[in-house]
Amino acid sequence: MTLKEGIYDVRHILKALATDTEVKNAHVAQKFHEYRAIEILTEYHVMGEVNPLWIQNYGKTVTTTVTSSDNQETVSSVCLSKVTLPPVIKLPRNRGVYRIANSSNQKSVYEISQQLLWNKIEANDFTVGDFDFYYQEGNEYFFYPKLSACNPHLILANPLDGYVMTTESVLSGSIIADAVYTITSGTITYNGVNYITSDTFTGVSGVNTFTGGGQVKFFLNKRGMTVEDEYPCDIGMMEKIVLNILTKDFGIEQRQVADYRNDTVNQRDRVAGAV
Repeated sequence: MTLKEGIYDVRHILKALATDTEVKNAHVAQKFHEYRAIEILTEYHVMGEVNPLWIQNYGKTVTTTVTSSDNQETVSSVCLSKVTLPPVIKLPRNRGVYRIANSSNQKSVYEISQQLLWNKIEANDFTVGDFDFYYQEGNEYFFYPKLSACNPHLILANPLDGYVMTTESVLSGSIIADAVYTITSGTITYNGVNYITSDTFTGVSGVNTFTGGGQVKFFLNKRGMTVEDEYPCDIGMMEKIVLNILTKDFGIEQRQVADYRNDTVNQRDRVAGAV
């Protein structure tokens, strides 16, 4: 089920059962994210495990190198790399950061405290050379040994902060503002600028077309998630979220929602039987 479908469900029931239906889609979307986080925390505490449907593949993410002048917390003789990621749901044992892999997505990067990492380095601990590590400060992640890129798998607090993986070519007329693209072959012209193979460009508002025979793809083969993509939870949780929004935020009684849904199903069945 997509977020767009969930928002429609809420607004459709509100229109049928409430007089005040002046509600913004963005407000309903934010409520979906908030109640999803609550339901995930509740289910995790009961089941003790992560549902794979909650996890979003954030895709290959380029890091930046950190030196002592960039970050006073680092030891000058140690070179790290850093990336900033969106907030995750704060599950026990930091399971909101489900996995971080290296640039090839084949080797896991292991979480470690900053102090323990310094201790290992200063003690010439042999495990430092055998594994990749990261420590976290808020939404910033520091890697040792430094990585050129990482592949995070996250349970995001706001799923729309995530990405959808895609290797499909992008057609002229479908360029999205602020999205980053790369030319994988040939040449194109976009917004008055010529681009050749391996060049990248960022979509500009109001300019969704390009010319030329080159092949265009999303940079790093990922595009920003939208309300039309599958929302990262199961249908049962989506139904709970819809009910929470209707009852807790708009004061609709649970019985009213159930009666309305039953009436809708019965009406649909009568129409189907008459065909």
